[in-house]
Amino acid sequence: MKKLIIANLCLLLLLVFTYCNESSSQETVAVKKDVTAKQDVKSEKLKTATSLFHKKKKLSQEKRKTAYEVNVDLTDSNGMKTKVSNLKAYMKDSCKGMMYYLGVATKTEFSWDFIPIDTGDYIVNVPFEIIQKIKVEKKKDPKKTWRINYIYNLFLSDGSVIKGETKRITEFKGDTDLGKFSVSKANVKEILFNHTPALNFNAELKGKKNAVLELSDKSQLSLEGASFVKDVKNRNGCFLRETFPNEMIFDTGASQYTIVWDKIASIVFQKLEKSYEKKFKLISKNGNEYLGTARELTGIQGAAVIGGFKLRLTIPFNSKALRVIF
Repeated sequence: MKKLIIANLCLLLLLVFTYCNESSSQETVAVKKDVTAKQDVKSEKLKTATSLFHKKKKLSQEKRKTAYEVNVDLTDSNGMKTKVSNLKAYMKDSCKGMMYYLGVATKTEFSWDFIPIDTGDYIVNVPFEIIQKIKVEKKKDPKKTWRINYIYNLFLSDGSVIKGETKRITEFKGDTDLGKFSVSKANVKEILFNHTPALNFNAELKGKKNAVLELSDKSQLSLEGASFVKDVKNRNGCFLRETFPNEMIFDTGASQYTIVWDKIASIVFQKLEKSYEKKFKLISKNGNEYLGTARELTGIQGAAVIGGFKLRLTIPFNSKALRVIF
């Protein structure tokens, strides 16, 4: 009798173990299927994201390639006309002085598909793709008679004209039937662009703030995607790139303040005798006024509508404009 009971108990335990094992296996299979399905979804999302990234990258490269491959008829100051393809504006910075760091570049060079023009109130980056032609005038500086100013007149696709001195760029380069070509910005007389210029352009926004620029004639421009501008340089002082912070180190000469964008009501530009001085009046949200300079910053930037285009402006701290309202 005891043997029968023991045998039945063993049989019962075996049945329970078999049932539990089958349930566990089914649950494991279900979990594995669920994990696999989630992994498949993640993999599909990753593939989609990667595909979109490469498409955007390809479009960006194609757009950049189109912008850079500009064909023009260029006339130099001697009257020589040359057909130039793949025209680019170049900036060269030389920073080797009496003392410099060995192993660190003493020259840097960058190419751009736009021309920075100083209007006095601001510096505007004008892209090649909206320009029909450029004419250059030579004018003597009324204050420095020994100096010649090269005024660039940029005729745009909407019929408007932007004029002023070029900033940062030193020369133009491209390709000709004879080989590589270069010409100093001071030796350019005229550039005719052999393309159908774009009728609209929206500059890339570098910052996240908004501001209003009040010009010297008291008219106003709204700035979108605004921020401060800082030139990043290597240890020898050569330009590398720009950054766009939202705070400044404000130096009054005796004291320094680290100020974020939202604490400022306005910056009022001063009419100083020495054009290289960059002192300005900073007015806080509470109405307090401070006179000083911004350490390491070159100015304020943002995108504004000029004519029919949204172009990027830089307002240096020695601007002839009246003020920037934050």
